[in-house]
Amino acid sequence: MSEFGHISETRQGKSLAKLAAIGERLAEVMAERAAEAETSQDAKIYVDCFHKLARGVRMTYALEMKLQRDEQAFLREYAPQMDKQRKEAVAARRNQLYVRLEHEVWDEFPDDETFHEFTGDIREHLEEEARLDTFLDETLEHQLARLKTKLGLGQACDDDDEPTSPDAAASAGGGPVAEERPVEGAGDHAALATADGATAAEPPDSS
Repeated sequence: MSEFGHISETRQGKSLAKLAAIGERLAEVMAERAAEAETSQDAKIYVDCFHKLARGVRMTYALEMKLQRDEQAFLREYAPQMDKQRKEAVAARRNQLYVRLEHEVWDEFPDDETFHEFTGDIREHLEEEARLDTFLDETLEHQLARLKTKLGLGQACDDDDEPTSPDAAASAGGGPVAEERPVEGAGDHAALATADGATAAEPPDSS
């Protein structure tokens, strides 16, 4: 029943209220002019206008009341069925979201303890959201993405994403940092330097 507002809150209801207010103001003007008319002929013209305007105002209010009665009759007849359909739709959406989120949790946290903690949080969040009137306004995928963010899912680092550089591997525990790693070819350069030094050394004195 919450999906239907009072007729005065609808566009048609607001238009009827506006028309009635305009009719009332014009009828008051015609009544004043009839009272101030200098001739009976002018007074008759203003009186006729007043009666036509007053009749229009009465018909406007009568139409508004009819629309209210029709709305109430419709709600009495169809509201229980519509409420039932909404409850079924909410339950179906909640189950869809739970299954999808449960799979997300299992993929990300396969250990039993964390899995059960997260599934408990999922139930609480879904029960809270299902009580909102806007629960079915979002698409399933948009709602799923928002709940994943709210629950902190999908933010863990993927173990398959290996570091692409030695320094990154070192920071991840895969080896020494750059300052601690031996420079490639450093031993060969040292050996060459020693050999060159030996060649350049003066021969021993034979005397």
